Formats: sequence, structure tokens, C-alpha cells
Amino acid sequence: MDAVASLYLSRLTQLSKSNRKTFIRMQNFASDVITSSLYLKRSVLKSFPVLFFLFLFFFTDLSVVAQATNDYRSATSGTWATVATWQRYDGLSWVAATVAPTTADNVITIRSGHTVTIGANLSVDQVVVESGATLESTGAATFTVVNGTGTDLVVNGLFKRSSTGGITLTGTMEIANGGTYEHAVSGGSIPTPIWSTGSTLLISNSVDRGNGQAVGLNQTFYNVVVTGGVSYMNRSSGDKTMTVNNEFRIEGGEFWMQRNSFANGTQTLVVNGNFYQTGGVFGWNFNADNTHLKVKLAKDMIIDGGSWGGFQTSLTGTESGVYFVGNGIEQTFSTVLTHVSGAQRNRFYYATSSGPTGLNEIYKGTALQYTINGSGWADNASPTYGTPEGGHIAWPTSGTMLKSFTINNAAGVQLRNDRTINDTLYRTIGSITACTTVGAPCARPTPGTTPAISYAAGATLEYNGTAAITTENMEFPTTNGPTNLNINNPGRVTLHANRTLPGTGNLIFSVDNGLLNTGTCNSTTSNVMIILSDGTTVTGAGNRRFVNGICRKIGNDAFTFPVGRLDIADATQYKYAPVTITAPALATDHFTTCYLSDDPSGAGYNRSSKDASMTTPTNYDVSSCEFWHINRTNGSSNVSVTLSWAYGRSCSFVNSSDLVVTRWTGTEWTNHYNNGANTAGPPVTSGTVTSQNAVTSFSPFTLAHPLLRTWILAQNVLGFTGQRIKEAHLLQWKIEQATNEASFTLERSADGLRFETVAVIEPKADAHPANSFQYFDHAPLAGTNYYRLKQYNRDRQPVYSKVVLLRNQNSRSLVVYPNPFTDQLLIKGRGQNIRSIQIMNATGQLIYQQTGRFSLQETITTHSWGKGQYQIMVWYEDGSRECMKLIK
Repeated sequence: MDAVASLYLSRLTQLSKSNRKTFIRMQNFASDVITSSLYLKRSVLKSFPVLFFLFLFFFTDLSVVAQATNDYRSATSGTWATVATWQRYDGLSWVAATVAPTTADNVITIRSGHTVTIGANLSVDQVVVESGATLESTGAATFTVVNGTGTDLVVNGLFKRSSTGGITLTGTMEIANGGTYEHAVSGGSIPTPIWSTGSTLLISNSVDRGNGQAVGLNQTFYNVVVTGGVSYMNRSSGDKTMTVNNEFRIEGGEFWMQRNSFANGTQTLVVNGNFYQTGGVFGWNFNADNTHLKVKLAKDMIIDGGSWGGFQTSLTGTESGVYFVGNGIEQTFSTVLTHVSGAQRNRFYYATSSGPTGLNEIYKGTALQYTINGSGWADNASPTYGTPEGGHIAWPTSGTMLKSFTINNAAGVQLRNDRTINDTLYRTIGSITACTTVGAPCARPTPGTTPAISYAAGATLEYNGTAAITTENMEFPTTNGPTNLNINNPGRVTLHANRTLPGTGNLIFSVDNGLLNTGTCNSTTSNVMIILSDGTTVTGAGNRRFVNGICRKIGNDAFTFPVGRLDIADATQYKYAPVTITAPALATDHFTTCYLSDDPSGAGYNRSSKDASMTTPTNYDVSSCEFWHINRTNGSSNVSVTLSWAYGRSCSFVNSSDLVVTRWTGTEWTNHYNNGANTAGPPVTSGTVTSQNAVTSFSPFTLAHPLLRTWILAQNVLGFTGQRIKEAHLLQWKIEQATNEASFTLERSADGLRFETVAVIEPKADAHPANSFQYFDHAPLAGTNYYRLKQYNRDRQPVYSKVVLLRNQNSRSLVVYPNPFTDQLLIKGRGQNIRSIQIMNATGQLIYQQTGRFSLQETITTHSWGKGQYQIMVWYEDGSRECMKLIK
């Protein structure tokens, strides 16, 4: 042990000022190795004495063992030449320096939180800039890194060049993982340090040495961020390649691939991560044609601001353009720019060998946009100027490559080329129209044709905005249409014409208030209906998501029609009223259904006109609250009919076992009885009633009961309203006079179906001429609250008021869908703008961050994320925050 200890102490004293930095790095590496090897074999325990001293050797506090006489460190922020900026190690402790450090001294450390500026020419060696620290060269100073043993300048924090004097590297400079080199001077070049994984080049001012001089961007970086200035990747002729292994981001300033009027040479920007633009200008050639300007992109191109610039090229065969070369992944192009025809920015290509597995298009912004392509600006009748390099072809218009297409632009998108959707077309806001213009700004690919959208088998059309939207022919064509239709829009979707989903398809309701409005339910012959083929399924229909109008089903399967009605007078009153039929005989048979929450007598189906089956031996009351149109519109199959009932929608009754199905024959109501399997109720709040036998004729249907009463409270009630006041919900109503001594029961529900008693309120008999009531709910439910009043009539049957809907705004109102997700997330906040979004993976690693002022809705592309659990955190402008767990 004495020998090992002696070796340890000897090694420390022998460290020179330069190789001590290397030794510290060796310590870090060796500590990992030893930590792992300690557990490899039991036999290692035999070497415990040696391991003990190795442990001491490698893990003793570096603040003690790594210091040497004449080491320097910053004591505060200040200039390099100011003595008060520094502390010196005198062999025992840190003391105030008496002179500023030079290359003759040992290791010099700029500590976290400190900024040291250099205002005069300076040479350095053995300098370490800690994470959170800044070393800045200013004025006209020339900064030189001299050559010692090992790395001579290590930047873990920020090195900022604001000096016009330049940087000379005779030694080695490393921008470490997490470190940043900032170019903050107008003009000059970028040096060639060691760019470590995770390092960043920040360009906040112009990178430009003048015509014919190098600018230093033709090297390999890991992250590049442009925030200001006017920079040029190449200032001269000849080939130049700039490689960014992680993220390339433009937030401001201008970044051009070529500056001078040299048409020769190939300029290539390789981005092995994502290309982001939130501001500034991304440009091709500043003032002349160039046929070989290429962006080669391995992941996504997301453009949320700024502009693109560059000269047109009238040369045939040009290779200039954006190349999507992702190896084995899907790639996304998302833009707010118009990408008009007439410049290289209209040329987009993808690799056909070892390239992307799929491509996605997203159009956002506020100005009219044109879809990208790879043909240049001209119609095919004229020369086609875009010709990609070998192994690449133009952006897909057919085939299996195009996965999703998103329109999220109120001004709309013009389609230059056909599009075959293989996964999902998302229509959030705005319209897709066909470009028919010859030449710029919207050149057709083939003159005389009209671009169109079609869907591959299994593809989905999803409406996922928040405002009301009407379907259109372009995204919902009559032929080659979507397999699945997803109503994911709380603002409601209105069908513009008859549309049919195939038998392998699915009608999906994904969000509350997500109605599919079809033709008016005055019969079932409207030409605006959703038609579900034999085998089509329905998913997600419920209390506030259904077909608000006419629905037709073809086929020989038993089927529940997801129909209902949104009350015209009160848009908070959603009445889901499904109706079911047993299986028809033939696959070509079809039935058509819709629902009305009206008195049948008002539509000409007199409730008092009843045949003998409705009066003998029992007199049945026909519902005055609702009825259905159920028609057999093709074939001759007889089917049993099942009608639904629900509190607050259907009329009241004493016992659900006495409910029957009744049908209008054309002149009167006839009884189809029930099959003895009625859902028990009340107190159950909803259920079904099935006809006793198969029905042979079809027309309006409704419910009947020996003692059927309206659910609505008597005319004596003048109104029932609610409002949110601070943290509580205030419910108010009046009656004309206190003639009814029965109490009111206030009920509350989270879903509009299952209610519970909140309070019992007694009338005030001495009130005159009006009796006013109010109740404060100081502890509302999280999210949506439904309220209603209940009284009992003379028959001791409950009668109800309309339902009042209030939302608890203090509860979580963040909506992120779909969840689980695959290729993209749509984030919807509450009634305030979103200030910041962060998403972390299961290990807590930040994988997405965006800060700014967003609308209530934001779309994030996620197809490159791994499967697993994530957490999203959203900050609002009022300072509040919400979070949610997500699954991919």
C-alpha cells in the first residue's frame, strides 16, 4: 500500500500545467471504467487494497488535488487585464492576484456566472471557460490561442467574438458539449476549433470576409443558430460544404448559401438533424444564378417565420433544391411561407435509395400558399428547370410516399400537383383549391388538367380545428375518397354533399361538441347525408358527438345509428338519441335515419290520432318530446327497431318497463310494443326499448307510455340561467308566483347523463309579484358542469328544466390529441394564448421546447420521436401552467 500511495503522490507532483488537463479528463474516463469493473467478478475483491488507492487516486476532490501554484481563476466579472478580476493559487489557498494571468501561468479558469472581456491583443494557453461563464474578445483585439500540450482553450460556456481583430489558432480550441461559440462581429470568418457533440455555433452578426475570401463555414458543426447579420456560406467560386450534425436554426438575420455571381461550383448545406426557421432570411444565391445549391436534410424542415430569397434560374437541368434524405424515417416539411413558383425554393426532392420511409406536408401561415413540387416554375409545356441529382426524384404526387397533408391556413392552399394521401389529411382551417394558372405564381404540372386529391386504402380524412368548418370536394371527393372520417373538431363539421365511407372504413368521433352536421331532418330523403357502406363501423359517438342530421347505413349487419340533435334555440343542449336495427337480409339493403327533439304533432303526426292498439286495453300517451325518421330506403328486409331514452331528452314516465315503440302509419300511431327487455329505469337515467317483433313498414317512430309527461318544468318557471363568478357557479331562476309549495332540487353532472343532488331549495311563499331563486355552487366539478332543476308533478313523477352548462376554468383545460399519438400532436389551450411549450421524455430529457406567443392551438410534428411516455408542460400568458402525460 505504501508503494501505491507513494506512486499516487508522486504522480500529482509531476503533473505539468498542460497535461494536468489531460489527466483530469483521464480521471473522468477511468472513474467510469472502474465503477463498472468493480462489479464484474468476485475475484476483483482480492485486489481491494489496490482498488482502494485507485479510488482515492481518481475520486479525491479535484478542488484539492487538481490545483497547482500559479493556477488562476476569475473572482468576478471584469476585463482580463484588470487584476481585481482574478484569484491566484499560492500552493495552499486562493488569494487575490497581484498581476493578470499570462501564458506563463498554469490553468486559467473563467468560473460560472462570470464574464471576462478582452479589450487588447492577447495570447492564451490552458484556459477553461466553465458552463455558465463567458469569455469575450472585444474592440480591435486580436485573440490568439497558442500551442501547448493538450487542448489550449476549452469552452464549456460561451466564447463570444465581438472583436474586429480576429482569432488566431496556433493551438487547439475546443467548443465542448454544451458550449457555444458566438460570432458577434460584423464581418470576418469562423475559426476551426474542435466542435464537440452538443456544441453550438451562434451567428449573431455577419460572417463575411469579402469577395474571394474564406468565411470558415465549410466545416462540420453540431448545432448552428443564426440570429442576426448577413452571412454567406460561400463568398467565392468552387465547391463548399457545410455540415450540421444536429440542428440548424434561423431566428433572425440572413443566411445565404452563395454571395457572388459565380455560377460554377456546388454549395451544399448538409443538416443531419432538423432545419428550423422562425425568422430572418434563408437564401440561395444573393445576386446571380447558380445551378448547384443544395440543402440535404436528414430530418424535418419546420418553417414558422421569416422568408426565403434567391435568384431564379432559367437554366435547364439545375440541381438546386431541398433534398430529403432521411435514412429509414419519415420526414416532415412544415411551412408558413407561400413558396411561389419562380425560384429554387420551389424545388423539393427525396432520396429513392436508403431515403425517407414517408413524407408529410404541413401548410400553416396566414397568406395564400402554393404546394411545393420539384419541377421548377414552368408548366410542362415549357422547359422544366428542376432536375435533381442522381438517386433522387421530385416531391411525390402519387404512390406510397406522401403520408399526411395538413392545411392550417385560413387563406387556403392552392394545389399545384395531384396528391395521394396514404395516412391522414388534416384540415384544420382554410380550403384546398386547384391551381389552374399557366406560369407563375402557381404553375400547373400538366397544362389542361386540374390537380386533385385521392386517398390510398386505409387513409383518413380528419377535421381537427376548433372553428366550424364545412367539407369541400377537394379534400372529400366523391371517388377515391378517404377510408376513415375523423370528426376531431369541437367547432362542428358540416357535410357539404352526400359522401360515402367504404365498408372497411370507420366514422370516428374524437372530441366533445364534435358533431357531423348533415341534411335537415324533415325526412330521410335529403341529398346531404353520410352514407356508411356494408361493414363500416362507428367509434366514439356519445352525448356531445354524433351525426346531427341524416345517416344512412348499407349492409346486412345489425347497426346503431349515431344520430342526435343540437338544440337550435339553445346551442348547449346536445341530445344524443341513437337508434338500432337488427341485421337486414341483404348486403344491398339500406336504412336511413335522423332524430328530432320536437313534438310530432307539430310536424303533422298528430299524437291524438291513435289506432286501437294504442287505446285498448291500455291507453298510451305518445311522446311530445321527440321522434325519429326511420326509413327502409332500399330492399324489403324487416328488422326490429330499438329506440333510446334519456332524462332531460325524453318525456318522463313512472316505470320504463311500460315503455313501447310506436310508429306513425300515415294517419295514426300504432303500437309495436316492446320485447320485454327494456332497460330498467328510473332511477337509471338512460336506456333502450326494442319493438316486440320485426317491423315491416317504416316511417316516423317514437316512444309511448301509459303515463307520459314532458320533462320540462311548468310555464310557472320564467328562466334558469348560470354564470361563473370568481371561483363559484351562480345558478338563478324565477317563478311567476309562489303557488307551488314543492321544493326545487338542483342537480349536477359531469357528463350530462348521470346527475347527483347538489341542493334542495324551498320556495318563499311570501314573495310577490315574482319569486327569485339563486344558488352558489362553491365547489364545482373539475371541467364541465351540467346543472338542471327537478320538481315532482302531481303524479309524483320528476319533471326537469333545461340543462345549463358551465365550465370550471380553474380546472385543467389543456387538450392534447391524439393521445396516444403517432406522427403529430395538436395542442389546444384554454381561453388564453400559450406562452411556452415544453415536452420531456420518460427520463426527464427535454426533447421539444418552443417559446413565443401562440394561438390557442399549436401543431407539433412527432414522427421521429421514440415510442414511450412523455410529459407536456404548457405555460399561459397569465402565468398559469398545465401539464399532461402523453403516450406514443
